[in-house]
Amino acid sequence: MGLHRELARANLTNRLLRAALRGDTVPAATTERDRKRIEAVEGFNAEGRVEQWAHLTRLQPGLLELAADVRAGRFGEITTRDGPPFTSEETQQLLNRASGLEELRSRLATLVGPSCAHEDLLLGSQRALAVANAHLLRTAA
Repeated sequence: MGLHRELARANLTNRLLRAALRGDTVPAATTERDRKRIEAVEGFNAEGRVEQWAHLTRLQPGLLELAADVRAGRFGEITTRDGPPFTSEETQQLLNRASGLEELRSRLATLVGPSCAHEDLLLGSQRALAVANAHLLRTAA
């Protein structure tokens, strides 16, 4: 998932494992870009949940529009329910939820995360994608 480019501990673990597998010395620390991304993501992780969402929406205002679409039911009911489906109606409801959730995640990936085209190191992180996704799912509940 690329967390070795976002978190200092994951980065060190990755470098140690690569060295152990090769029987070689531990590779040099990350690139300057990776160091800046790690700094941005770890600073972001230190913020509270509300502050993280506010931070992301300052950097990417399109998230506010996406959250409004979630509240308006644009993606249908995307919350989950415990337990397996037992009836064909419950199965169909789960398929509808999966379709809406997939559409939401597809739109979200264009705004934040490793697949987005944004130059900001935080917005391009897996962590930003995870935080935005969790916020939008809570919004839907």
